[in-house]
Amino acid sequence: MLIAEGIGVAGGLACGVAYRPSTRRQAAVSIEHVYSTAKRRYERWSEDSSLPAAARELAHIYLALLTDPELRASIEGDVALGRTISEAITGACEQQARLLDGARHPYLQQRAHDLRALARELLALKDDAGQGGILLADTLTPLGLYEAYGGGAQGIILRDSLASTSHLAILARTIGLPLVAGVTVDVLAWQGRFVSIDGSSGQIWAGERDIALQAVVHTSYPLWLNAASSRNIATAQGYKGVGLFRTEFLYLQCGGVPAPEHEEEQYVAAVKAAAGKHIIFRLLDLGSDKPIAGLTREKEPNPMLGERGVRVLLRRRDILEQQIRALLAASAYGPLSIMVPMVVTPGEMAAVRNVQRELGASHLSLGAMLETPAALLMAKELGEVSDFFSLGTNDLAAYVYASDRGTDMHLPDNAEAMFRLMDIAVQAAKAQGREVGVCGELAADPRYAARFLDLGCDYLSMVAAAFPGVGKALRGRN
Repeated sequence: MLIAEGIGVAGGLACGVAYRPSTRRQAAVSIEHVYSTAKRRYERWSEDSSLPAAARELAHIYLALLTDPELRASIEGDVALGRTISEAITGACEQQARLLDGARHPYLQQRAHDLRALARELLALKDDAGQGGILLADTLTPLGLYEAYGGGAQGIILRDSLASTSHLAILARTIGLPLVAGVTVDVLAWQGRFVSIDGSSGQIWAGERDIALQAVVHTSYPLWLNAASSRNIATAQGYKGVGLFRTEFLYLQCGGVPAPEHEEEQYVAAVKAAAGKHIIFRLLDLGSDKPIAGLTREKEPNPMLGERGVRVLLRRRDILEQQIRALLAASAYGPLSIMVPMVVTPGEMAAVRNVQRELGASHLSLGAMLETPAALLMAKELGEVSDFFSLGTNDLAAYVYASDRGTDMHLPDNAEAMFRLMDIAVQAAKAQGREVGVCGELAADPRYAARFLDLGCDYLSMVAAAFPGVGKALRGRN
């Protein structure tokens, strides 16, 4: 039974018992218990290298606030006067926050926000019993999303509206966590109920939505997997190979360049999770649109047209070499290829291949992402220095239609202009015997699946949640 409908933010089907972080008031426990529980939580977060740097920094801020003797004394004083612990925590944090509200310095203004956020944190006890189900919340921070993902949540329902282009929405799609936002009813009332969600349509059902029946058998189709971690690979089923492994996710989690041994460890884990299936690792795809301090340019007039992908790697050869060394080590555990992002000229591919040769990794297949009009028009020349191609439709659509990919883009001509351009590249690639895949969002769109295969593409790569829809669209195709 359909019980609500919101905004589909991150696609995919998920079901499970609905749960939420408990908001039981702390009246029955001591202040020491509240503080020690919170301290253990933030110490764990601050040391968790799988979390992004911003999340670890926030944990350090909360730890610093917890060590403020004036705040602790204010809470204890209010309790001594007969207030409940929850009232004392709320009152003391709010009192200090108000003193900072009028500050001119942005740093102090932010501390006021952090104090109020800390109060909400201290009034919540984490409810681990619901982990692995559907998380319910009024709102959610990126840190909360990482925690839900790490705890095994299958999907998320938010009461607050969320733009599909927000950081949280993009992060949810990247890790393949179905998310429905903008639900106008009290979602927290569903705690303990078994629910199903569709992160594409935004629909929510009571009970199981026969998701197993909707999962059309797709193993006969050339559907490959987009992944950002070994967990994405280990939990997916029915894929032929991994057509896109986003290595930048590790860098974003670390907030910088990971230690070489940590990067190697992550790639080895991914290869092992694939259990003999081929993985295509895309080299670091960063730019000022996906910035990391000290690595990418701080400000550019137009990040879409700035230093991105291979341009960053050729400037930071140390990172390129570290990635290739890590992938060379991982190749001992299973088959893999290397893919270069944002390629425009054959010279860029030749430069990467030279580094690969110098490091003794020339036996690994090296492919180019075709995601600019220039690359598609130069496919013949790129084919002379590339072993395979992958069509990156996200950026390509932005360049072809002069649209900002940060907005909800609608292709005005049923993608006809794009397909004409891609046809030029695919035909040039086939003439040279090069394999061509598709790894952009359009590959996961059932409306275009058959058209890509008719064009001559060899496989479609997408998040696992998109397999049923695409498989259904291809049903009956040889």
